[in-house]
Amino acid sequence: MPDEQSDLANLISTHRSAGILVDTNLLLVYLIGRCDLAWIASFERTRAFREEDFVLLEALLTRFDKVLTTPNVLTEVSNLTNKMKGDRKDRFVDIFKNRIQRFEERYIASVQASELEYFAKCGLTDAAILAAARNNWLVLSADFRLYGIMMYLGMSCLNFNHVRNSDLLKPE
Repeated sequence: MPDEQSDLANLISTHRSAGILVDTNLLLVYLIGRCDLAWIASFERTRAFREEDFVLLEALLTRFDKVLTTPNVLTEVSNLTNKMKGDRKDRFVDIFKNRIQRFEERYIASVQASELEYFAKCGLTDAAILAAARNNWLVLSADFRLYGIMMYLGMSCLNFNHVRNSDLLKPE
C-alpha cells in the first residue's frame, strides 16, 4: 500500500537520528538471528518468526543511528533465554553482551511506569516502553496490544507486521 510505505518512510526519516526502541520479542529475534538464523524457527519464543523476518529487521535497524532499549526489555530477553544450554547458550551470551554494549539503554523508573493508566493492561516492560515513547521515540513492536495503545495515544510506533508487508525494505 502506498500510504503505508510513505508512512514507514516518514517514520524512518523523522526518527533516524533519535533512534528506534525495539520491543522484547523482536529484539530476541534479532539477537538469536545474529547467532544462527536456523535458531529462530527452533527457539520456543521466536517460532512465530522466520529467517526473512530477521533479514528485514536487520535492514530496518540499520536505517537508524541508534537502537534504544530499556533495562526491562533486556531483562526479559535474558529471562526468555534462560533455558538455552551448552554451546548455544554460550554463543547467545556472547552476542547478547556484545550488542548490549552497542544499544543505548534508557532507564525508566518502575514507579513512573507503574503510574501509567495502561500499566495493569500491559505490564511493567510495556509500560516502561510507553513511558519512554513519551520522549518522542519510535517504538518497533509485534505486540498488537502495545501497538494499539500507542496509536490510540498518538505515539510513534511501527507494527512489525506492517513492515513485513512493505516493499520499502525488501532487497531488489
